[in-house]
Amino acid sequence: MPDFPHLPLPQNVERKNYLGQRNPRKRPQRSFHNLDNRVEHSNTLYTSVANLEKAWTDELETIKDTPLREHIDEKIIPILLKIDNISLIVDALRGFGIEIISQEDEGYIIGASIDAFNKLRLKIDRFANEDNVSTAYLWEIDHGLAWKREMILSAELNEKLDHLSDDEMLDLDISIACNIHVPDKPVQNPDEPNDGYERKLRKWELKARRRDDVYTARYNQFERIVSIYGAIKFAFDYNDSFGCRIEISAKGLKDILFNYPYVFEITEHDYLEGLFEEVPVESDSKVQIAAPDANAPKVCIIDSGIMEGHRLLAPAIDVIKSKSYVLGEGTADLVAGGGHGTSVAGVVLYPNGIEGNGLIRLPFWLQNAKVLNQRNELNISLFPPQLMNDLVNEYLPTRIYNLSINSWVPCRINHMSQWAASIDKLIWENDIIFIISVGNIFKSGANGKPGIRDFLNNGRNYPDYLLSENFCRIANPSQSSFALSVGSVTIGEFEDQDRISFGKQNGGLPGPSPFSRTGLGLWGMIKPDVVELGGDLIREKNRNPNIVEHPDTSPHLVKSVQTSNEATGKDRVGTSFAAPKVSNLVATLQNEFPDMGCLFYRGLVVQSARLPEYAFNNPTTDYLRHFGYGLPSVDRALSNNRQRITLFSNGQLNAKHADIYSVKIPADVNRPGEEFDVLMEVTLSYKANPRRTRMRTNSYLSHWLDWRTSKIGEPFDEFQARIINLSEEAEDSNDEDEEDDPFAEFRYPEMPWKIRERTNLGEIRNVKRQDNTLQKDWLIMKSYNIPDSLGIAVMGHKGWSPDLEEKLPYTLLVSFEALNTELDIYTPIKVSNEIEIEQQIQI
Repeated sequence: MPDFPHLPLPQNVERKNYLGQRNPRKRPQRSFHNLDNRVEHSNTLYTSVANLEKAWTDELETIKDTPLREHIDEKIIPILLKIDNISLIVDALRGFGIEIISQEDEGYIIGASIDAFNKLRLKIDRFANEDNVSTAYLWEIDHGLAWKREMILSAELNEKLDHLSDDEMLDLDISIACNIHVPDKPVQNPDEPNDGYERKLRKWELKARRRDDVYTARYNQFERIVSIYGAIKFAFDYNDSFGCRIEISAKGLKDILFNYPYVFEITEHDYLEGLFEEVPVESDSKVQIAAPDANAPKVCIIDSGIMEGHRLLAPAIDVIKSKSYVLGEGTADLVAGGGHGTSVAGVVLYPNGIEGNGLIRLPFWLQNAKVLNQRNELNISLFPPQLMNDLVNEYLPTRIYNLSINSWVPCRINHMSQWAASIDKLIWENDIIFIISVGNIFKSGANGKPGIRDFLNNGRNYPDYLLSENFCRIANPSQSSFALSVGSVTIGEFEDQDRISFGKQNGGLPGPSPFSRTGLGLWGMIKPDVVELGGDLIREKNRNPNIVEHPDTSPHLVKSVQTSNEATGKDRVGTSFAAPKVSNLVATLQNEFPDMGCLFYRGLVVQSARLPEYAFNNPTTDYLRHFGYGLPSVDRALSNNRQRITLFSNGQLNAKHADIYSVKIPADVNRPGEEFDVLMEVTLSYKANPRRTRMRTNSYLSHWLDWRTSKIGEPFDEFQARIINLSEEAEDSNDEDEEDDPFAEFRYPEMPWKIRERTNLGEIRNVKRQDNTLQKDWLIMKSYNIPDSLGIAVMGHKGWSPDLEEKLPYTLLVSFEALNTELDIYTPIKVSNEIEIEQQIQI
């Protein structure tokens, strides 16, 4: 055990639900206007419905003599709505006869009228006769179908749709809604009567059968439609929807887009990126290698295979579990220039390179899941969502999965992609963690996709182009909500008469690697989560520079001798080699804390991370986009020292509940007269049930969590009362003009957290904590200003799920670190908090 271990966080209160709504969110003025002008609003909606009905009739007329027409129900009509999403619960649209297909941004809803507008017209009639209120919250109905191009097609497909010939064949990923919620199968409590449990079970079975029937009918219908133009190759069930990879003609794409009511996303198949070029470097290693301990953690390498006979890797290969998902190729890494998966695997075992002589006992087992072929490509015969599902089911109970694979293009910013959503679903269902690289920007453009050289030639200097160019956004599937996404920072410096490394050009300060893609991720998520040393590039000092790798700025990698003349080398860079450094850290944590869950490991990685010093002292949104929460530290993740202490709690929480904790700060730390800086860090790591048809974090998740702390000088009982009285509506607010906790006492100043719970409150603007499932924040205060106790509340909020009893697992971490003193703060804080007796207050 470490000399300074992490300690349990004292829990003082478990609040059972929120009290009242003393200051509910303000309803938008537009809804009040509709209530005051019922006839006008009703007439506007009537007109839109009539126009949409005509547009639908006209569209059906264009396909009346085609095989498609017999598969389209004229009474199920696609519709685009805009609602007051503060006043109207999305699922309430079912009362208007509308099935929710997907929830979009700014209150827009893609839906389908399932009864040719009968219930909708009835609602409008009742509203006009002052017998209905909810219609006031239905702001707009689009009068046609033209919206489908912009809302459903990817930007790339929309741009070229008019230029496609009808018989041109396309590989597409299409998403189809199937929104019938089925809760988890009920579990019988020990004291629950059998007849009561059997009633619950029958009710659940009825819902499950209904959902299965709807899914089967909808899939079969879609399959018949696609067969007119092409074929479905793969399908994957996301519970609220299903995704298909199809080969189809452009004519079929257009007909499905405008006539099939349940589709909410159509994108072209995402191809994966390749490798950077290699520059040979002489290198060798004289170490002796021993196998890991039998119970050592296992890390699954999802990549291009591994050279399993490599003397630096062979003792760690779990050969029984080696598997190739590539037809016609074995498990060997056949990628030219030394392989890819072999190098990734080497970094997991040797995160700091291969150094020294003598015996090295390898720390972990490696499992070889080959999914990329010898060209470092994912075969068209593999469908990533299904592949991830099959792979995890094959390798469980392995908990750590390294995925240094990304698509060519940046992630799309509307719905979670099929690939990323499948990863989120697997993480929700299992105690596992994915570590994913954020992807690379290539040195020169290819296939119409710009590279670093193109940006420089167009006047976009480093590192500005990483933030200004949309193409530099993180790549699919690293936008996954629950995965650890890893970017790259520069290694070393280089300069000669004609050339200079990008890091050196940055003044020698640690900078984002010139190839490392940047955030933010979807819906304001801080991505990448962390960064690691993935290398740097060097450029010529001219206006049209050549850009190459160099040994001084490249990581030391293991290479496959089957496709290279050397066993190791320093000739490649990439986020692919930053991600396995984090996998090494996660495996180290699993080895040290084998009984803890992956949310604990994930939280510790981020809790240990720190921005480069210049960014840490003056943090900005741009630095978060480059570095996420920073570079992790194995020392801080594993243990503490006399100047640092970390406390943690693993809990479960459901919506409208909160767990409240208190950390006592002894006088030894905040005694008047002492003057040193104290760094406080708080990280919340949680997961929830995802839903692809929804947008924004708090809608994508079944429920969501966030945290709040007491104010400076605020007594714990007042903090507790304030948290209990926070309204659920105020907590879910996106209105940046609202006051923060308006009923809180102003005599208590806020703790100076850097990010805060709204985009206009913290030092770092335009981001907020609760947009993330990894919520870290930090502050620095003078020791004499630190309060005698710090109250921390983890709060549960309602998402898309109606099941308020569903509990979300979480890990909460709190650290205190004395920055400019040798004073021991670990011992006094430990002693002050280890005698706390857990209480529970029922509200």
